[in-house]
Amino acid sequence: MAIDSGNLGPVAEAIRGKHPHHTITLMADDDMHMASNPGLTKATEAARAVGGYLAVPGFGPNRPDGVSDFNDLARLHWLTCHPGTRLVIFDTLARIKPPRGRNGDIYAEDYAAVSAFKEISERHGVSIILVHHLRKMVSDDPDDMLSGTTGLAGGVDGTLILTRDARKPTGPLTLHRRGRDLINDEPQERSAIAEFDGGIPRVWAEGLARLCVMPRPEDIPLRQWELIVKAAGMFADRWTAKASSLGWTTEEVFGVHHSGPM
Repeated sequence: MAIDSGNLGPVAEAIRGKHPHHTITLMADDDMHMASNPGLTKATEAARAVGGYLAVPGFGPNRPDGVSDFNDLARLHWLTCHPGTRLVIFDTLARIKPPRGRNGDIYAEDYAAVSAFKEISERHGVSIILVHHLRKMVSDDPDDMLSGTTGLAGGVDGTLILTRDARKPTGPLTLHRRGRDLINDEPQERSAIAEFDGGIPRVWAEGLARLCVMPRPEDIPLRQWELIVKAAGMFADRWTAKASSLGWTTEEVFGVHHSGPM
């Protein structure tokens, strides 16, 4: 096996030297998204040099973005052969993500890499979770903490980012949720997570849960609504004990009124 396409020729010739009468088949990567298609070009050259056969993955006319090799082909056909599958988890994205081009648009590459899985998800009716790492940089926007460009968050239906205050290594975990497909989460489930991980009293957790999953009012812009929900979560994490001691109600803490400040 050659890890890099540039080494295919030497590896094929070395195998031919040891096995002069055996059949050799070069299984190419079809890097059509890259200039000069190095995977297919180098495999073709190597096959000709040793008198071997060339195999190229065939994805058909509805080829998803970001697929290129036989591993991608096996993944696609596995779902076809197992139609009852409802959840697939890739741990981690880095192990299956195509390598970056030397002079490519890194945002476009990241977007294409993850959006390919969205197409697979829709075609087979299966949910796909891509496990990915965070960078060490802390940001007010959790999506900015993803290792890579914002194309990763932009190419998927939603993100679930788990963080912890670096100053409190044994402190509570915070789950940041974003995406249109998360709106129908059950409030009871969300409140249980908030209560368990954040130490929030049940009454506060339920208020936060309902705010997180309620439909966005039509006259409030999406970004503004996200800030409102985020502010409520930060308040719940930091000030619930004080608010409770002052006798504040759930509606006073989490209620949103059009005449109030945004």
